[in-house]
Amino acid sequence: MNEPVGTVLSSRRAYAIVVAAGAGRRMAMTTNKPFLDLAGIPVIIRTLSAFESADSVSGVILVASPSECDSMKQLVAGSSLTGILAVVPGGTTRQQSVYHGLTALSQNAVLHPDTPVIVHDGARCLVSGETINRVVEGIIKYGACGAAVPAKDTVKLVSPSGNVLQTPERSGVWLMQTPQGAVWKHLWSAYEQAESENWQTTDDLSVLEQAGIGTSVVMGDYRNFKLTTREDLSYAIWLMGQSNG
Repeated sequence: MNEPVGTVLSSRRAYAIVVAAGAGRRMAMTTNKPFLDLAGIPVIIRTLSAFESADSVSGVILVASPSECDSMKQLVAGSSLTGILAVVPGGTTRQQSVYHGLTALSQNAVLHPDTPVIVHDGARCLVSGETINRVVEGIIKYGACGAAVPAKDTVKLVSPSGNVLQTPERSGVWLMQTPQGAVWKHLWSAYEQAESENWQTTDDLSVLEQAGIGTSVVMGDYRNFKLTTREDLSYAIWLMGQSNG
């Protein structure tokens, strides 16, 4: 589990933080999302397998809920995965969990300032190797990058009382996904600043942007959605059937 990075897929060039430390309350099930069975395979194992098969990823840090960390370690140990560098407990927010993951990565891998590091939501279990590789290539090209898809519907900015404030031009509206990330020097410094100044942001590119670092997007995949409700499980199984058909 904690082998030096040189012994794990050493020909690859990027590292990933997979965050699976949430409570999954909106799923309203007794089993937390990462452990849910999805067509015979736990959700988190499907997610990790995508990174294992991606040509650009050398190793993964998995961030789990502190109460589930031991169970997650057992699940990973019983799988055929070989590129998991460590399983570590997360924090009280996603942002803190990513920071914990980055800290663990610095302790388990030899990182250079321009090493690409990507962050992914563990509940986005249908992410493809092609999407992962595109984000890594985007980081190499731009310095900071994330997966996104163009909005299909008209988007409205609405006040808390329901009044429409603005209708942005749809052609310029993209919906963010993960993975997102940056070269190590940018991602680490931005998250250190976020931790010390207690920022509250919604995604990894937002942390980078607040630190004054420019970001870009590359094309994601509409199938790369986040499991949030019970209905999402049925939809994911249907999508997998379409892919296999």
